[in-house]
Amino acid sequence: MFGDGEAAATMFKVPGYLGGKPEQPVSRDVVAGMAPLQEGDLKPHWRVEFWVDDVNAVVATAVRLGGAVVAPAHGPPDNRVAVLADPQGAVFAISKAPPA
Repeated sequence: MFGDGEAAATMFKVPGYLGGKPEQPVSRDVVAGMAPLQEGDLKPHWRVEFWVDDVNAVVATAVRLGGAVVAPAHGPPDNRVAVLADPQGAVFAISKAPPA
């Protein structure tokens, strides 16, 4: 767990897995996290994120295939992110894959 004492998060790890980026703030064997909700109207939810080579191209393809843009692509070229929904409404995020 990590956090400021008020809102600690639980990290789930897969021993031997090496993902993420060397400079990320959590261990690179972390594959998921769970955190308490902050104050506000946000309801409990989960989020899955996929790394892609070209965020803009994936957004265009998703829309062409019947998906929807929940949050348009944003951020600098090396860290672009977008949130999409498939044609049935399942929401997921995509982000620029880190360099190999």
